Amino acid sequence: MISTVFWDFGGVFTGSPFHLDDYARSLGTTNDRLLEHVFGRYETDGDHPWHRLERGEGTLAEALEAAAEACRADGIEGFDADGFFKAMGSTSSDERRETAVAKVRELNQAGIRQAIITNNAKEFGDMWRRLIPVDELFEAVIDSSAVGLRKPDPRIYRLALDLRRGRRLPLARMRPRHRLQDQAAQRRGVLPGLVDHRALALHRLAHRLRGPLMAFFAVSQHTGLREDVLDHRLNTRTIYMNPVLRFLYSNMNYHTEHHMFPTVPYYSLPALHREVKGYLAPASPNTWSAYRQILSTLRRQWRDPAYDEPRTALPAVTNADRGSGDTGHTVWAGDRHDGWFDLGPASALAPGLALRVDVGDETYALFRLDDGTLACTEGLCTHGQAHLAEGVVLDCLVECPKHNGRFDLRTGAAVRRPATNPITLYPVEICNGRVISNLQPEADG
Repeated sequence: MISTVFWDFGGVFTGSPFHLDDYARSLGTTNDRLLEHVFGRYETDGDHPWHRLERGEGTLAEALEAAAEACRADGIEGFDADGFFKAMGSTSSDERRETAVAKVRELNQAGIRQAIITNNAKEFGDMWRRLIPVDELFEAVIDSSAVGLRKPDPRIYRLALDLRRGRRLPLARMRPRHRLQDQAAQRRGVLPGLVDHRALALHRLAHRLRGPLMAFFAVSQHTGLREDVLDHRLNTRTIYMNPVLRFLYSNMNYHTEHHMFPTVPYYSLPALHREVKGYLAPASPNTWSAYRQILSTLRRQWRDPAYDEPRTALPAVTNADRGSGDTGHTVWAGDRHDGWFDLGPASALAPGLALRVDVGDETYALFRLDDGTLACTEGLCTHGQAHLAEGVVLDCLVECPKHNGRFDLRTGAAVRRPATNPITLYPVEICNGRVISNLQPEADG
């Protein structure tokens, strides 16, 4: 399942800058010869003027002058900047751009994280950013001229692997700017990734230190707290840490907040904590205080395995905008003579509520949507195995009570991470005021 999409700009939101056949023929040459003089061998990263331009080391004027000289040396006359950029612009269309933007919006709606990574010149920055609402569409924008590295520099791929191991964006899939870039990446066994050259040294240091420290961090998350409860305030610990430990831990010391709102990126967790701390258990003042409490709890649990670290100072949450959808009841469905199961009276389920239904060893969830329609699904979340009848019904969606993943109750699709696999739907009907279902998946029914 794809969790993150890396986009290029040229060739995706605009026409490809690598298909200038008409302009090349007007100069009496081929497309490939023209591109090599202008861009160099694009599957490499070297000292070509255009490569330096895209790394922010040269100017556009210098790169164009070098291209003109290279063309003249090869007997190609008439190359000029105006004609070249006009030819590049002729490959673009508003329809292409609008189609690509619509796809980005669709993926954003599906909860997929997105970044744009482009080999570009700093002189083009304002121009290409005006073509699409970049900051609205993408979580991160990586311009080669700003970060000082360009695809397919292998350092980009090595850093991308570092980032995949717990940093900014998980590595997923990128629409390549040119097939040669994709081939160069595949030869190294990696895909192009996210770059921040200013943090390169820090990321490498953090990567080396994080491994030995992970056990130290992990023990502090849940040890000694209650198990098998859906209120993360009871089973998860927030600890105040110094800036160095927060950096190494990617702000996961705000662990209660992370579990309650798993889609909030790590760099926003401190701000989230400031917003919600009034509703949480008091945070441990520092790491050593947390470990003293953990060790004390473990000694107590050695004598009394049923003991859990008490959380008696939980603030009451009043005037909540939404409540749990669980009616507090479970139906043990009875088999009807025609193979359909009686799930209870239709009037028992008000809009926005849910009912747990158990049949033998199987469990299901019955929902009344806000528009009054009924939906029946498998009972357990496909991600966290929490029962969906204890979740929150939001219009036509149900939100898992454990990790806040969401599913569309009309289609079964997972529409918000961390849930990625769909849930199974079952047909329901109302007969003589009773809700009935054959409890066969709709696709098979």
